[in-house]
Amino acid sequence: MKEKIILKLKKYNYSYRNFDNIIFIDLKFNQTIKISFVEDKILITNFFRGLNILSGRLKFDINNVLVLQTIISILGSLYFFIFTPNLRTNIIMFMLLTIYFHLLWFLFYLFRFYFLKKIIIDWIDNKIE
Repeated sequence: MKEKIILKLKKYNYSYRNFDNIIFIDLKFNQTIKISFVEDKILITNFFRGLNILSGRLKFDINNVLVLQTIISILGSLYFFIFTPNLRTNIIMFMLLTIYFHLLWFLFYLFRFYFLKKIIIDWIDNKIE
């Protein structure tokens, strides 16, 4: 199975690194897909390398980024709402736009991960060439 995935990655010109039982597929915007071969199972996960738009310098997977962004948005909103009573309408609009912006980036990364995961599963099951 591992060899089949490597052949497909080469064929479609994906940037990847191959180790003993792990393949790392490097996607743009600091996202990496990790394919682990453990006994008879294949685990496909993802994580962000440092310095990306969603998690900053921290190394997270896509699910933890959503939690992190929600906490940051709530804390930022509370801070501005409490300490800037004169500008509450502007701050609320700014925070709503910030949440919207982060949600769009989150969905972009999430779709990229799940689409590539589906493609890899189809490669393994010989559903697509």
